[in-house]
Amino acid sequence: MSLALIMSAVCMNLVAQTPTIDPYEYPALNGGKYTLTNQWIYSVPTENFGKDVFTLEPFVAAAPTARHMAYWNGKLLISERGTKNIHVINAATGEVEDIIEFDFEADRTYGNSDILVDNAGNVLVANIGLSWNGYRVYKLDMETGEGTLLIDNYIPTKGRVDHISVLGDVNGDAVIFGPVGGGEGGRYIYRWTITDGELVSNAAEEIRIDYEAGGFVPDELFGFAPSAMGDVIGFSTRCYPFSEELVFYEGFETFPTLLYINGDEAIAYDSYYDLEDLTLPIPDALANDENTIPGTTLGMSVNCNGFAFFNVGDDYFFVRPVYNNTGVVPVSYRVHKYKDDNLMFREAEALWTFPAEGLGSNATNNGVYPVAVSVEDTKATIYIYAAHNGIAAYEFDTDAEVEEEPDGIKFPNAAGFTVYPGNKAIQFSTTVASAQVFSVTGQLIAKENNTAFMPIETPGVYVVKATALNGETVVSKVIIK
Repeated sequence: MSLALIMSAVCMNLVAQTPTIDPYEYPALNGGKYTLTNQWIYSVPTENFGKDVFTLEPFVAAAPTARHMAYWNGKLLISERGTKNIHVINAATGEVEDIIEFDFEADRTYGNSDILVDNAGNVLVANIGLSWNGYRVYKLDMETGEGTLLIDNYIPTKGRVDHISVLGDVNGDAVIFGPVGGGEGGRYIYRWTITDGELVSNAAEEIRIDYEAGGFVPDELFGFAPSAMGDVIGFSTRCYPFSEELVFYEGFETFPTLLYINGDEAIAYDSYYDLEDLTLPIPDALANDENTIPGTTLGMSVNCNGFAFFNVGDDYFFVRPVYNNTGVVPVSYRVHKYKDDNLMFREAEALWTFPAEGLGSNATNNGVYPVAVSVEDTKATIYIYAAHNGIAAYEFDTDAEVEEEPDGIKFPNAAGFTVYPGNKAIQFSTTVASAQVFSVTGQLIAKENNTAFMPIETPGVYVVKATALNGETVVSKVIIK
């Protein structure tokens, strides 16, 4: 079946909904260099997100069908679970353009639940995988509506799969990750490999997450009862690949962690939580935002999944939801800046929380709050969506005109140099007096004096201790690919 245009009755309803602008003026940061401005918004507070917008049922319904979002070629794609519909939104204007009705199987329980786009622009759709509801992933032809089956009715053995992520090109070489949620299975990630456009095996590799090597938040830290938290991550587990070995990972009841995959084991490399002492609080600069509303500290809550990593030039950022659908605080999101390319969560700093009034407080019962980012030159456009609450686009400019020397957010290195990964090497921005490289287990790998370059042949995660010529010492983690 070819692309199906929106039915006239629905189209009339959608046309009546007009994008508006978030009226809040977000303060410029870093001496005016960083700015955040809304491009368009549909939301409950702005009163333009109502019935039949992105779903065919009222937005106050308890169990929404439209929930997942992906960015594709200047469009936002939203899947409508249990149907064959993909809603297509113009990313520049927020206007609904059409609905694609695909012609392959979608009548499975929780069919068409997830939608994502690989690095080559291929659109994938998937259902929720359960022991009684095998997991299927299709590649969708956006011109014809036809689907190519990639993963065929895989029966999860460790627990349910709510979401998948992909790295690479499914027409060439790619890796598909399916984190497991619930029960003991919450310690696993399924992984499928595609080589030359062919799935190596329909049976997934099972990667166990080593909690004892890192660990996550104990129950008492956020007051969760053992039945709600236990030693698992909760349902709606998600992961976002940075590389084949590194994935950002989160669960419904925990905050993000960066996992390092080594064979069939995944080790916590960095997290919101201190991996050596879980009783330590999450740093204020990461957990709280004091920039958005002067004089007001905005915190964060669990039970909301969504994450996007991006870089603009040499600056690295991530954005995720920070308030959920409890009705106490409306759904909202936050953009953070990493200190450097080591991508340490606990060294990151909150920039803004948006929308300032939230998208809305309607219950969604799924904990899913998708985020997508597109980057062009010095600007990133951040897209956020919460079913039955709203959808919006914000422009983050990292190179706005600065009238005076920046005096806002900075991440200076007192030692006067930067440590960064090179091509099979660890490099320094200037000559250092001495440097030592250790494995994550503490083994000394290499040491040099008066150097700016240290060859490292084996990919992995390393700890670098370097002393500048002025005597200052810096300890950094570096990832060699």
